[in-house]
Amino acid sequence: MNHFNHEITKVSWAEVRDSVLALNPSLATIIDELSPSKELYFYRARYPFGSEIVKKGIVRFPVGDKYLSLADKDIPKEIQQDLSYNSGSNPATFVLNKRSELFIELPDRIIPIGIPGPGSFFGLSHILDGENSCYPEIGLWGLTAGGRSISLLPKVSEAIAHNRLCTKFGIHTDKPKDLTDQWHVFRELYNHADFGEEWSFDVLYWPKQWFEFNDDPAWLPFNYFLKNLFLANTSYSRNEYIWNLLYSRIHQARNIKPAAYIADIVKHLFAICTGAFPGFTVAEDDDLAPISKLKAVYEEFYGLKNYKAIFMQPEYFNYRRADKPIYFSLQHNTAVNLGMKSTNKATVLTNLYETQSLLEKYMEELLKGGLQLSISTLNEIIRGIQFNFFHSQPGHYRHIHATTELEKFDDRLKSPEGQLIYPATATFLNGCIQISKKA
Repeated sequence: MNHFNHEITKVSWAEVRDSVLALNPSLATIIDELSPSKELYFYRARYPFGSEIVKKGIVRFPVGDKYLSLADKDIPKEIQQDLSYNSGSNPATFVLNKRSELFIELPDRIIPIGIPGPGSFFGLSHILDGENSCYPEIGLWGLTAGGRSISLLPKVSEAIAHNRLCTKFGIHTDKPKDLTDQWHVFRELYNHADFGEEWSFDVLYWPKQWFEFNDDPAWLPFNYFLKNLFLANTSYSRNEYIWNLLYSRIHQARNIKPAAYIADIVKHLFAICTGAFPGFTVAEDDDLAPISKLKAVYEEFYGLKNYKAIFMQPEYFNYRRADKPIYFSLQHNTAVNLGMKSTNKATVLTNLYETQSLLEKYMEELLKGGLQLSISTLNEIIRGIQFNFFHSQPGHYRHIHATTELEKFDDRLKSPEGQLIYPATATFLNGCIQISKKA
């Protein structure tokens, strides 16, 4: 196991001020104006890669060599009293270092909901929305240090190669059955002493005392800051009924009744375009996992022979400054709502074609106007982005590209002649949709 001090500790504003100032100057300035007393402190915690910070809806804190929930008999009473205001889940959390993944875990898939990074402030719903808050069943929530949904594009389930990796690092995780299984192997590799690299997700937890000054005029800027942040983070969910009405109007205008499965995918693609939910991108840094080291491990010890060790990870799409594409995969489906498939005879290719066809109809109607509904920036978004569809064997579908052509659309997949190439037959890519900004 990677050993470094990650015990939760109580810290003052003076001790963390410079870190907060570097990441969120507006928040730091507001707190400086408050000149908080010693009774207004924080808890700083470090979580190594793969730590399950929130597991089945329950937050866990690093105490000694264990992770303890607020209901655990061994949790320090002060921590329990200070941080138990969010129904057992994570209290208000400010991110200091690296990124995490907030997700909903269902029997058939994992849905990335958010990827908080340095300067992010989350866990505010219960504080600001109180009794109006609406949460999924508590056991569905998860939060990991680093990405839960990261995966390698090349196939890494070959038994002999996986056993070679297990022998080298003394790990016991079975070979991954699908893309979401890979994380279990990555986590165990990281925790082995021979991995040789430290990676931690560092946070500040905010005790309940910080949120007890609603009627104090001096605290108005702080409370206003939190409420504005909350409104920005919940914009899509608060306006979801408008989105649904918009889709209904399109169906009426085109006289269509699309399959629920396909319609839900198209709706999720629009949600990704607005930045409401993450898509996936090629991992190019170590912010969401120790990617560089994991790449080296798989190239040297697993023995990837023909392909580059390319990782995919969740990422937001920003249509105004997007310089790199984002992806959604039908074979790694992360749509929040997902109706039943219309027929068991449908293939990935036919579903991809139906998605492309319905998306085209939606965009035509939106650009045409006349629906008597307006969603801020939507026309700007759809005028400024493009969708490309990929399959390993597109056949006669002229709007679907072969995955062997992907490097023409994404420079990150290109390789100099004679070097390892990207795996064009990868499960993730076979039936993927690329979202990019128009040139």
